[in-house]
Amino acid sequence: MVYGRNISSQEFGGMYCVVLTVRSIVVSAGLLRIFVGGVDTSATETKGTVLIHSADQLENYAKTEEAKVEELIKAVADSGAKVIVSGAAVGEMALHFFKA
Repeated sequence: MVYGRNISSQEFGGMYCVVLTVRSIVVSAGLLRIFVGGVDTSATETKGTVLIHSADQLENYAKTEEAKVEELIKAVADSGAKVIVSGAAVGEMALHFFKA
């Protein structure tokens, strides 16, 4: 619930400032980042079919995907967000960078 309204029928993502109050006194505040979809390599910019003909190409592709996920997680961390909410699964690679 947000502002006492049920928002289950709405989908939203982005960055929000969350303020916890008790009897009109601010107890805690922080930044919250919401991902409507999951946080994984499927969230990177690669779309379509990738043809890989050698082990070197596969290794370079994997490094590129890893760099994109690291860039995404670093951007969230640099924004000051301390809490992340995901509407789907969080991939192992993303979890690795969240913990780092």
